[in-house]
Amino acid sequence: MANSAIAKMYGYDSVDDFMNIETTQLLTVPEHQTNLHRDRLKGSRVEADNEHLGQKADGTPFWVRKRTFVIEWDGEPAICSIREDISQAKQSEEALKQSEERFRGAIEGLQEGFALYSPDDKLVMCNDEFRNLHQHCLEYIQPGVSFEAMPGTTPKTGITLTRQAGSKSISKSAWKSTATRKVQSYATTPKVLFASSPKRNYRTAAPLSLKTT
Repeated sequence: MANSAIAKMYGYDSVDDFMNIETTQLLTVPEHQTNLHRDRLKGSRVEADNEHLGQKADGTPFWVRKRTFVIEWDGEPAICSIREDISQAKQSEEALKQSEERFRGAIEGLQEGFALYSPDDKLVMCNDEFRNLHQHCLEYIQPGVSFEAMPGTTPKTGITLTRQAGSKSISKSAWKSTATRKVQSYATTPKVLFASSPKRNYRTAAPLSLKTT
């Protein structure tokens, strides 16, 4: 049996038309067809949820999230399947991925070091120039590591690393005392950090907003 929602999702005019298809394999594009239903009925361990390219009555492919489980029907084991059209979510994911790729390409083209920190001051991403400026502490230039954890001076020059807070540049030692206030002021936005050579001073930019079109 089936309801009108699933018949409509797959582009069939009625539940009867949907129920009259020869096999449920017709609901999936050939490249994504599997025998999971049969394997589940045989008792094999099969993931309950999966995503695949479904196929409408006219052959149009679309993304489907499916959850299946075994039930008893007329005294026999049967498969119950709950399906959801996730095409829009997939399109949004792809748009975000392309936006991030363009963003990464743009920051790699900068002449100065660039780093993006999350609202809780953890590194999200940076460009190669930022890494080049921190050869002495590359183990700290990793996603998830905070700016505060970076060493305060370089081993070669002894120059104190600084970061700008508003219009005032402060040292790493002073940075710790303002960390709480800083996190509160940027509680819901990421921070952008630039580093320039040879002083290795830092400056912050306006909170960054990534948009997709």
